[in-house]
Amino acid sequence: MMSSDAMDVDGVDNKARAETLKQEANLAYKRGQYSRAIDLYSQSLDVDSTAAAVYGNRAAAYMMQKNFRQAVADCTSALDHDPSFVKAMVRAAKCYLVLGSTREAIDMLDRAMATSPSAATQTDLVTAHRVADLISQATDELTHRDNDPLGDRAKSALQHLTSAFALVTKYANAEDSDLALRWRLLHGEALARTGNLEDAALVASAALRADSTNPDALVLRARVLYLQGESAKAIAHCKQALALDPDMTRARVLMKFVRAIDDAKEKGNAAFTAGRYAEAVELYTEALGMDPSNKALNAKLYSNRATARSKFGKYTDAIADCSAALEIDPDFYKVLLRRADCFGKTDKWDQALRDYKAAYNLKPTNDVRAAMANAERQARIASRKDYYKVLGVERDASEHEIKKAYRKLAIQYHPDKTAGCPDLEAKFKECTEAYEVLMDPQKRRRHDMGADDEGASFGGGGFGGGFGGMDDMDHSHLFNMFFGGGGGGMGGMGGMPGMGGMGGGMGGGMGGGPRFHHQQQHRGYGGQRGGHGHHHQHSHTYGHPGFGGFQGQSAYHDYDY
Repeated sequence: MMSSDAMDVDGVDNKARAETLKQEANLAYKRGQYSRAIDLYSQSLDVDSTAAAVYGNRAAAYMMQKNFRQAVADCTSALDHDPSFVKAMVRAAKCYLVLGSTREAIDMLDRAMATSPSAATQTDLVTAHRVADLISQATDELTHRDNDPLGDRAKSALQHLTSAFALVTKYANAEDSDLALRWRLLHGEALARTGNLEDAALVASAALRADSTNPDALVLRARVLYLQGESAKAIAHCKQALALDPDMTRARVLMKFVRAIDDAKEKGNAAFTAGRYAEAVELYTEALGMDPSNKALNAKLYSNRATARSKFGKYTDAIADCSAALEIDPDFYKVLLRRADCFGKTDKWDQALRDYKAAYNLKPTNDVRAAMANAERQARIASRKDYYKVLGVERDASEHEIKKAYRKLAIQYHPDKTAGCPDLEAKFKECTEAYEVLMDPQKRRRHDMGADDEGASFGGGGFGGGFGGMDDMDHSHLFNMFFGGGGGGMGGMGGMPGMGGMGGGMGGGMGGGPRFHHQQQHRGYGGQRGGHGHHHQHSHTYGHPGFGGFQGQSAYHDYDY
């Protein structure tokens, strides 16, 4: 039987051995050799399992290795052997915060303050309470997603979580990736709902790498996929989450919601394909109202609705839809082209040119380059006086339609009726100028192409041939020529400056000429060739008072407007 003296010696030896191992571990810790330090602390505890300080030191080494769960266990053991060990309490509080256990962290710091009050511990306690409040607010804000159409609650939640994470990581010398998975998934939800889809996807992927069977991580990944327009993959992830947890309401609700939106969108597409454009607009509108937060999906729905609206001439509404889509995705190539086309159809060629240029920068093609050139030409035309609008006729108006329009306006604005009113006199001159240009095939072609025309104001040989210039001519003379003022023959038109004597009148005088068949030509003055002759691809019969017949030149065009 071993004597008591021998037992005392063994005890002393064990104490000494444990102390030696502890000192070696402390040295390894100071050198940053945390794995070796943990091994030596463990050996020391094998010799003397009652040393609270060694448990506390090993907890510190575990914290340096980001093993906060094991560190909490060692702090608990240290406090079992020394209930007044304040350092162990503070270390445990830090670990609890990292692990997402705010209540336990606060309790541990309250205990430390009760044991040995200090300003430092009081500051730690304030930090713990602040973190708990921030997490609670963020959780509440993300819970009420149905009352957050503009995402304001989600933005606030993201700010609160960011602040909480900053406090914890600084306090516990940790990284965001060390924090509780529950908090990180909450952060991912806030990121997704504020449009930070790439960051949200990274959070979900990291969580699934850590635990591929985590239903919450699967649902977060499903939400991100849905917001990225990957509905089928989103539904698959929801199904996987439900297989792991059949009672998971969030997964079931999300899956049902994604299916409902997909159904509304597909119904709209079917109506569009069938040519039921008004119905398609209604269905796309219904789908747009289902989830304002899904930017990617809504950009496509705006694009689809714009196309449907443009199909039945709602160009202004279509432009508004295109603008809404481009606000979400400024590089939406097809929408840029669609809006440019609608701008063109509403004669907003400067805006059309801007969109064509943006589309060309994204994807340079010959078709877009041609569209740019046309828009630039049309913008130039639009910046000039539009003689078609002056006379109130379409761009493909026939000679008969032009004459009819001019006749009406010339009577309305004739100087005899508008004397003393400069604005109306100017209107008469403008109408006469428009008539002169549109009745001349060369000038009309140049006007249609947006080219500058030196002869657009009755100057510089506007009629060619024997007319000389007409700058000094009173525009009412053209009215008299057109309507046959004074009746009978004109006897050489001697009273008109620059026109010389024409002799013999013009087709029986200006007072009402014969009716004749007009086949792809306009009649001009006095048998001249190359003046007002103007070919169009149509044929009609009409009365044309006082214009002698001469054959003009081809001037029809094939431009689309």
